Amino acid sequence: MLKECVWCVWKRAIRSRQLPWWLKRKMATARTQQVKIRKIGFSVLSHPADIGLEVKAKTINQLFQYCQQGLYYLLLGPTVKLGKKKIQKKIVISGLDREQLLVKLLNEVIFCLMVKKQFWNKLKIGFCREARKLSAVFSGYRLAAGNLFQHEIKSATYHGLRIERRKNVLVARVIFDI
Repeated sequence: MLKECVWCVWKRAIRSRQLPWWLKRKMATARTQQVKIRKIGFSVLSHPADIGLEVKAKTINQLFQYCQQGLYYLLLGPTVKLGKKKIQKKIVISGLDREQLLVKLLNEVIFCLMVKKQFWNKLKIGFCREARKLSAVFSGYRLAAGNLFQHEIKSATYHGLRIERRKNVLVARVIFDI
Protein backbone atom coordinates (compact mmCIF):
# COMPACT_ATOMS: atom_id res chain seq x y z
CA MET A 1 0.00 0.00 0.00
CA LEU A 2 1.40 3.37 -1.00
CA LYS A 3 1.23 6.28 1.44
CA GLU A 4 0.21 9.70 0.21
CA CYS A 5 2.85 12.37 0.19
CA VAL A 6 2.40 15.40 2.40
CA TRP A 7 1.92 17.68 -0.59
CA CYS A 8 -1.01 15.57 -1.86
CA VAL A 9 -2.65 15.64 1.56
CA TRP A 10 -2.28 19.43 1.70
CA LYS A 11 -3.75 19.87 -1.79
CA ARG A 12 -6.72 17.68 -0.95
CA ALA A 13 -7.23 19.45 2.39
CA ILE A 14 -7.19 22.86 0.73
CA ARG A 15 -9.67 21.76 -1.93
CA SER A 16 -12.10 20.11 0.48
CA ARG A 17 -11.43 22.57 3.32
CA GLN A 18 -10.95 19.66 5.70
CA LEU A 19 -7.74 19.07 7.58
CA PRO A 20 -6.22 15.65 8.25
CA TRP A 21 -6.32 14.33 11.85
CA TRP A 22 -2.59 14.75 12.45
CA LEU A 23 -2.70 18.40 11.40
CA LYS A 24 -5.72 19.06 13.63
CA ARG A 25 -3.84 17.57 16.58
CA LYS A 26 -0.78 19.70 15.81
CA MET A 27 -2.88 22.84 15.61
CA ALA A 28 -4.72 21.99 18.84
CA THR A 29 -1.46 21.78 20.77
CA ALA A 30 -0.28 25.08 19.30
CA ARG A 31 -3.25 27.03 20.67
CA THR A 32 -2.73 29.52 23.43
CA GLN A 33 -4.54 29.99 26.69
CA GLN A 34 -5.66 33.31 28.08
CA VAL A 35 -5.15 34.16 31.74
CA LYS A 36 -6.65 37.09 33.64
CA ILE A 37 -4.48 38.84 36.20
CA ARG A 38 -6.58 39.48 39.30
CA LYS A 39 -6.23 42.95 40.73
CA ILE A 40 -6.15 41.87 44.37
CA GLY A 41 -3.93 43.32 47.05
CA PHE A 42 -2.35 46.15 45.07
CA SER A 43 -3.08 49.59 43.69
CA VAL A 44 -1.18 51.57 41.06
CA LEU A 45 0.63 54.74 42.18
CA SER A 46 1.26 57.72 39.95
CA HIS A 47 4.77 59.13 39.97
CA PRO A 48 6.12 62.00 37.83
CA ALA A 49 8.57 59.98 35.74
CA ASP A 50 8.03 56.44 36.97
CA ILE A 51 5.23 54.10 37.96
CA GLY A 52 4.64 52.41 41.29
CA LEU A 53 2.60 49.99 43.35
CA GLU A 54 1.19 50.02 46.85
CA VAL A 55 0.68 46.45 47.99
CA LYS A 56 -1.20 45.24 51.08
CA ALA A 57 -1.08 41.70 52.47
CA LYS A 58 -1.33 39.80 55.74
CA THR A 59 1.91 37.81 55.40
CA ILE A 60 5.28 38.50 53.83
CA ASN A 61 4.77 35.64 51.34
CA GLN A 62 1.47 37.14 50.18
CA LEU A 63 3.12 40.54 49.95
CA PHE A 64 5.81 39.26 47.58
CA GLN A 65 3.20 37.41 45.47
CA TYR A 66 0.95 40.47 45.21
CA CYS A 67 3.96 42.57 44.19
CA GLN A 68 4.65 40.09 41.40
CA GLN A 69 0.99 40.15 40.27
CA GLY A 70 0.98 43.95 40.32
CA LEU A 71 4.14 44.03 38.23
CA TYR A 72 2.52 41.72 35.65
CA TYR A 73 -0.56 43.94 35.66
CA LEU A 74 1.59 47.01 34.94
CA LEU A 75 3.52 45.28 32.18
CA LEU A 76 0.84 43.26 30.39
CA GLY A 77 -2.55 44.57 31.47
CA PRO A 78 -5.45 42.48 32.75
CA THR A 79 -5.20 39.60 30.23
CA VAL A 80 -2.22 37.55 29.07
CA LYS A 81 -1.86 34.99 26.28
CA LEU A 82 0.26 32.02 27.34
CA GLY A 83 1.71 29.08 25.47
CA LYS A 84 1.21 25.43 26.42
CA LYS A 85 4.73 24.52 27.52
CA LYS A 86 5.10 24.46 31.32
CA ILE A 87 8.37 25.70 32.79
CA GLN A 88 9.79 25.82 36.30
CA LYS A 89 12.69 27.71 37.86
CA LYS A 90 14.26 27.88 41.30
CA ILE A 91 16.32 30.82 42.53
CA VAL A 92 18.05 31.78 45.76
CA ILE A 93 18.47 35.47 46.57
CA SER A 94 20.48 36.96 49.41
CA GLY A 95 20.03 40.46 50.77
CA LEU A 96 20.42 42.65 53.82
CA ASP A 97 16.72 43.09 54.57
CA ARG A 98 13.22 42.38 53.24
CA GLU A 99 13.25 45.48 51.03
CA GLN A 100 16.41 44.40 49.23
CA LEU A 101 15.06 40.86 48.80
CA LEU A 102 11.86 42.28 47.29
CA VAL A 103 13.74 44.47 44.79
CA LYS A 104 16.01 41.61 43.73
CA LEU A 105 13.04 39.25 43.29
CA LEU A 106 11.10 41.80 41.22
CA ASN A 107 14.14 42.51 39.05
CA GLU A 108 14.48 38.76 38.41
CA VAL A 109 10.79 38.62 37.43
CA ILE A 110 11.26 41.60 35.07
CA PHE A 111 14.28 39.94 33.45
CA CYS A 112 12.47 36.63 32.95
CA LEU A 113 9.41 38.33 31.46
CA MET A 114 11.07 40.93 29.23
CA VAL A 115 14.06 38.90 28.00
CA LYS A 116 13.14 35.22 28.28
CA LYS A 117 9.36 35.72 27.76
CA GLN A 118 8.50 33.59 30.81
CA PHE A 119 5.30 34.24 32.77
CA TRP A 120 5.26 32.85 36.32
CA ASN A 121 1.73 32.31 37.60
CA LYS A 122 2.74 30.35 40.72
CA LEU A 123 5.33 31.45 43.23
CA LYS A 124 6.42 29.59 46.36
CA ILE A 125 8.70 31.49 48.72
CA GLY A 126 10.78 30.37 51.66
CA PHE A 127 12.71 32.71 53.95
CA CYS A 128 15.82 32.05 56.02
CA ARG A 129 16.07 34.97 58.45
CA GLU A 130 19.46 34.06 59.92
CA ALA A 131 21.20 33.84 56.55
CA ARG A 132 19.07 36.64 55.07
CA LYS A 133 18.15 34.53 52.08
CA LEU A 134 15.04 33.94 50.06
CA SER A 135 14.42 30.83 47.99
CA ALA A 136 11.70 30.99 45.37
CA VAL A 137 10.24 28.35 43.08
CA PHE A 138 8.52 29.79 40.02
CA SER A 139 6.23 27.75 37.79
CA GLY A 140 4.42 29.02 34.74
CA TYR A 141 4.40 29.20 30.97
CA ARG A 142 6.15 30.95 28.10
CA LEU A 143 4.39 33.97 26.68
CA ALA A 144 2.55 33.41 23.41
CA ALA A 145 3.14 35.65 20.43
CA GLY A 146 0.93 38.71 20.28
CA ASN A 147 1.30 40.01 23.83
CA LEU A 148 1.91 43.75 23.89
CA PHE A 149 3.68 45.40 26.81
CA GLN A 150 1.84 48.43 28.19
CA HIS A 151 4.98 49.81 29.84
CA GLU A 152 8.61 48.99 29.38
CA ILE A 153 9.84 48.67 32.95
CA LYS A 154 13.61 48.58 33.36
CA SER A 155 13.85 47.68 37.03
CA ALA A 156 12.45 48.02 40.53
CA THR A 157 14.14 50.84 42.41
CA TYR A 158 15.04 51.52 46.02
CA HIS A 159 13.56 55.03 45.76
CA GLY A 160 10.65 55.33 48.18
CA LEU A 161 10.79 51.61 48.92
CA ARG A 162 9.47 50.54 52.28
CA ILE A 163 7.75 47.60 53.87
CA GLU A 164 5.92 48.48 57.06
CA ARG A 165 3.26 46.99 59.29
CA ARG A 166 0.06 49.00 59.73
CA LYS A 167 -2.23 47.41 62.30
CA ASN A 168 -2.41 43.77 61.10
CA VAL A 169 -1.45 44.42 57.49
CA LEU A 170 1.93 44.63 55.76
CA VAL A 171 2.15 47.52 53.30
CA ALA A 172 4.84 47.88 50.64
CA ARG A 173 5.45 50.77 48.25
CA VAL A 174 7.56 49.97 45.20
CA ILE A 175 8.57 52.38 42.42
CA PHE A 176 9.58 51.02 39.01
CA ASP A 177 11.90 52.77 36.57
CA ILE A 178 10.32 53.05 33.11
